[in-house]
Parts: sequence; structure tokens; C-alpha cells
Amino acid sequence: MARIEKIASTAPALTIPPLAEPLTPSDARVLVESFRAAYSARNVDALGALLAPDVVHNNAHGRTRVLGDYQTAFADIDSIEYRLPDVQVALREQRTIVSSPFVITYQQRDGRRQQLPGAAEWRVERRD
Repeated sequence: MARIEKIASTAPALTIPPLAEPLTPSDARVLVESFRAAYSARNVDALGALLAPDVVHNNAHGRTRVLGDYQTAFADIDSIEYRLPDVQVALREQRTIVSSPFVITYQQRDGRRQQLPGAAEWRVERRD
């Protein structure tokens, strides 16, 4: 099963273990699209199914901690749109790397709309 280990400042990363075959570019894109859709839906369970146990996101280490951070962030938000306008896939050191600029547009419970632009990079890997 492919898993995500987030490494970028505001996006999750995906990793490939030694001796594992890297994911194909198509498989990697599908995995990141699944992450994007789960994030947009604020579906913490679906995100948890995608994240590796040793995921790192910003300063949070481990799936439980990262999911807790997402849950806390999502609690104050009514809606999210997470766009990845230019997804690129590359193979580096036997790892599949997916990167893209992103724009997250969200509406807080008090009605304020905010936009967060940035760049994300995921290391994608197969894990049992």
C-alpha cells in the first residue's frame, strides 16, 4: 500500500522504503489527488489511511500527531478548497517525489475567507 509522509511546510510527504519499487508517476498522482480530496473534505480518517506511521509535517512527527493537528485546524473551518495547479512527479534517489504549488482557500466558522498559497512536496512509497 502506498503511504504519505509529508515533508513540506504545509503539505504532507510520501516515502519509498529501500528495495521497494518506486511508484509509477500515474500511481503517485492518484495518491496525491486522494490526499487533496480528503483534505478538501476535511476527512481525517481518509487522511490517516494515506499517511505513513512516521509521517513528518511541519514540526509534527508521527501519524497521530499530524492527524491531531489537522483535526484541530479543521474544527474552525466550514469549507476548504485545496488546489494543486501544477503537479510534477520525479524520481530522485529511488524515491518518487511529487511536488506542486498549492492554494488552499477556506472559510472560517465566523464567515471570514482566507487564502493560503505555498508549495508542497511529497515523498511517496510503497509500504505493507
